[in-house]
Amino acid sequence: MNEQTAQAVLGPQLTIVDRWIEFLKSGRFQQARNYLHTPSGYCCMGVLVEAAGYEWSDTALAGNGHSPHYAMLTTGATQRVIRRLLEEWGVHPDWQEALVLANDNEFRRANFEEIAQFLEAHKAELSETPRTRWRWSPSEAAFVEKPIGD
Repeated sequence: MNEQTAQAVLGPQLTIVDRWIEFLKSGRFQQARNYLHTPSGYCCMGVLVEAAGYEWSDTALAGNGHSPHYAMLTTGATQRVIRRLLEEWGVHPDWQEALVLANDNEFRRANFEEIAQFLEAHKAELSETPRTRWRWSPSEAAFVEKPIGD
């Protein structure tokens, strides 16, 4: 999806975070783990890249010589690209860890609706350094606070 398609679907007045939330809730994206995007689905960060209108042929998103569709979140290069994009879009990159770990949890991951609800609840804070370390609790099926320093 490119920027024009994103604007046609959601309108130009929405911020990237608004689009990201809407895309996560839309049901159009199958959820996957450990990669931004594969033929079988997307990580929540891959949905963010879609919401921003980036094309997957962008070689900056490719990881470790894989095709861009297999851009790994665990590679330093890909993490740096996503951190830079988050900063450009007004989202403090320290939020990335909680979201990726929630998306990729092997026991009971957060689904896109749960991630979207978390983003909506904390939308006003996303541009700031988190005061609390958030983590996904599979046993509670919820994001839980862990004060920084604990």
